Amino acid sequence: MNKFRLAYDVGMNNGDDTEYYLLKGYRVIGIDANPQLCDGAADRFRDEIKSGMLTILNVGVGDRSGTLDFYIDTQSHTTSTFVPQPNPNNRYSIMPVAVRRLSDIISEYGQPDLCKVDVEGLDFVVLRQMFEAGVFPTFLSAEAHVIDVFCLMVVHGYELFKIVQGAQVGSTHFTRHPITALNGEVKEFEFKTNSSGPFGDDYPEPWLSKEAAILQLVSASSSWRDVQAKHVRRLYYEQAAADKETSDPEREVEQAFSYWRRYPDVAGDPHYGRYGDLGVHGARAHFAEHGRLEETRKWEE
Repeated sequence: MNKFRLAYDVGMNNGDDTEYYLLKGYRVIGIDANPQLCDGAADRFRDEIKSGMLTILNVGVGDRSGTLDFYIDTQSHTTSTFVPQPNPNNRYSIMPVAVRRLSDIISEYGQPDLCKVDVEGLDFVVLRQMFEAGVFPTFLSAEAHVIDVFCLMVVHGYELFKIVQGAQVGSTHFTRHPITALNGEVKEFEFKTNSSGPFGDDYPEPWLSKEAAILQLVSASSSWRDVQAKHVRRLYYEQAAADKETSDPEREVEQAFSYWRRYPDVAGDPHYGRYGDLGVHGARAHFAEHGRLEETRKWEE
């Protein structure tokens, strides 16, 4: 079971995002506070649960373990919350729900390669707690009604971003949309209304620097948007660790970043650079192919 890369669908809702992650080939941990939605997802994905590809946890997530009142929106299953907004129509059904820290769940079930967080008002709190516990998924997506979620990602080392406008998801933008599975197979998937939509390279826009991303974020016409983020240093550590010729992955990553810092012209190169085609191996490849010949370049500081 551990051979599969792991995705966390935090705020699973009815499982539309879970379906997407399963199709891509992830093993999925689906987490939701709403017992009716968890029961529905358990029926929908009974085969995936039986095979071990999906685990569903009917709990809320927060910055501490315990029990909180959960406000189930009786008119829209997508907006149930632990943080209710003023509601003159009194459409909430209130029930106590067990709450766990996300970092504790990850300690139990494994480190995520991909983590989506959409928990209606507690996104910042959940992310902050996870980061404080030293958990940094390589790929991360979170709902961001205001800029605090984006800033939190930047502070904790995320470097590349995509801003997904929620109103586009479920529209004709992503009908029969091509997605690439972890094994490289290209498939088609129809993203449902209210789902989080395509992730990463499946989303047909380039990754943005933090400077470009914040401009797009503040100029967005709608407050309903998700911030997708890539932790480049962690991704490169995973690349180095997978290389059988690399004896010390952490040192390899630090040497690469040090080389890019010393030589900004190399750092910006589309092949050898910090975000280049060769990934973590770009810096060493540049030194081997060019740096030694130029004589002014050094591999070690």
